[in-house]
Amino acid sequence: MEVRLAINSEGSIIRKLAEYSTLPQEFKDVLDWDDIYPYWLVAENGAGIIGCIQVCPGKPVGRVENLSIDPTASGQMRAKALKMLVDEGLNTLRQMGSTASSSMVLFENKAAKRVFKRHFGGKVTASGNIIMKAL
Repeated sequence: MEVRLAINSEGSIIRKLAEYSTLPQEFKDVLDWDDIYPYWLVAENGAGIIGCIQVCPGKPVGRVENLSIDPTASGQMRAKALKMLVDEGLNTLRQMGSTASSSMVLFENKAAKRVFKRHFGGKVTASGNIIMKAL
């Protein structure tokens, strides 16, 4: 498995994977998925793209958001993709000058929360609501 930057022509694949993330359906239909480069990383195995994460550069705090893994992939493949995507997302932020990262993880997504806390030393600092508005 490898993690790499997604290209614009893969926006439709990321849109489909986003069905497994926090993006509400009403926004999935109005978002421009044709212009996603260079803000998404994808995890790809021999069968194709199985996961993605959005990298939102910022200084001093950047964000990795909208982690999405294909639930039909094997448990081992999902776990590997999750760890690799988070790792590469954090490395990308570090390379772009971020000195900290924040991420929103759904209460239901216990696996992602474990990865952020155990493997990357993340701390839960707050809980709240995600607020979106189409522009």
